Amino acid sequence: MEKTPWHIILILSLLYTPTATGASWVVSAENGDFAGIREALEAICSGDTLLIAPGDYDETQSELLEEIDLDSVTMIGTGDLPQEVGITGIWLWFTGGGHHRAENLRLYGQVRLLQGYPVSDFTMRNCIVGSHVDSVYGTRVALGGGTILVEDCVFEDIVTNNSAAPFGGTGLDLVLASSGALVRRSVFSNIRSDGSAAALGVVSNCLVEDCVFVGNVGNGGAAIVTSNPCCGYPNGVRIERCTFWDNESIDGYGAVYLQANYAEVRHSIFAGTKNGVGFSGPSGGIVECNAFWQNDRGDFECGFCQEDGNIHLDPMFCDPEGGDLSLHADSPCLPGLRQGYECPRAGALDVGCGAATFPEFDAAVSSFRLRPIAPNPSRGSVRIAMDLVHQSDVAVELFAVDGTKVASWEHGSYSPGRVDLGPLDLGPLGLPSGAYYLRVRAGDDSGVGRVVLLSDP
Repeated sequence: MEKTPWHIILILSLLYTPTATGASWVVSAENGDFAGIREALEAICSGDTLLIAPGDYDETQSELLEEIDLDSVTMIGTGDLPQEVGITGIWLWFTGGGHHRAENLRLYGQVRLLQGYPVSDFTMRNCIVGSHVDSVYGTRVALGGGTILVEDCVFEDIVTNNSAAPFGGTGLDLVLASSGALVRRSVFSNIRSDGSAAALGVVSNCLVEDCVFVGNVGNGGAAIVTSNPCCGYPNGVRIERCTFWDNESIDGYGAVYLQANYAEVRHSIFAGTKNGVGFSGPSGGIVECNAFWQNDRGDFECGFCQEDGNIHLDPMFCDPEGGDLSLHADSPCLPGLRQGYECPRAGALDVGCGAATFPEFDAAVSSFRLRPIAPNPSRGSVRIAMDLVHQSDVAVELFAVDGTKVASWEHGSYSPGRVDLGPLDLGPLGLPSGAYYLRVRAGDDSGVGRVVLLSDP
């Protein structure tokens, strides 16, 4: 019987998040069971859930919380927008077993999220981590021991000027996650380490997919590193459908530096790396269907890697200087033959500008086709386009990831053909960084697109 690949087992296990079995408590400055985060964590029991109401929870007047010696603690922000629940001035250090969860939270300034022992699993979903300069501790979030899932998160504007910072992640450190980790649909932006750390630190059995790394700086790798030599076949680090742009390696390694015996890098874009190659380090593995462009020291360094379908061409981002890393309709990164090898799309972002050509579709099935939203990530405005089959009334709705409607716009009636609804300016809404969903209604049909908003540095 053929053995199931480790990454399939990992994904299936991480997609299952057990529900809490204990009590639920409300944290709120007004009419809550507890007024603050520290107070709540010192009073609850294993298996309990903290429902944290919107507000800014500044715990800097208290001593740093040394540990949360409880099993399976869940912390969920209940704001309409995840960023409405801000936490600072405290270490959230989970030292109990089970399965811990942190969702819908903004962790900023002097705050750290750590996971200790015994071995426990951890899910971190739809969180914003950033806005901090640190001369002592490099890492904002360090998770390890059990299986780790990090999805739909933003790590941004984090600086450590401690040159002794070890290999690991300044934004997210998973170098102790030896049981496996999955990081997906997340953005790492404007993260700098003067030590050996990068934006993200990984180890064996780590899968990074559909992520964007932009404007990060590190001595070794700028975007992703391994802590020490690791990762033999078949449990090497895997990178799939990621976009790397404008990252800088101070010591001349690469955007990605893997001290690995084996790694698999597929369907990704490595462009504009300063003082380094696209990725460096593995002694063997698979390098397949990637795009490399204008990396100062070359494309990649891998001693005995199998190479198929890689290209060395401009990926044709829509507007990289303006932050739009979606692909132009003529991008060589779109699905197709590359050097005789059939490849899917490269990079985390699909077509987002220009006159993309879509296959014909059945009008009886859908009255329109929604094109990819751009730019994505965005710093305030987005373009929405679609192809209408019938005359239809069109409306757009914006939702937070918890399903709460944030805003809506009526656009009137449109004739069949291509319809451009942008740019749609989200700036006046005052939205902080995070993932949002735009639902476009055309007649009785609707389509949904996801967009990540980034605040200005």
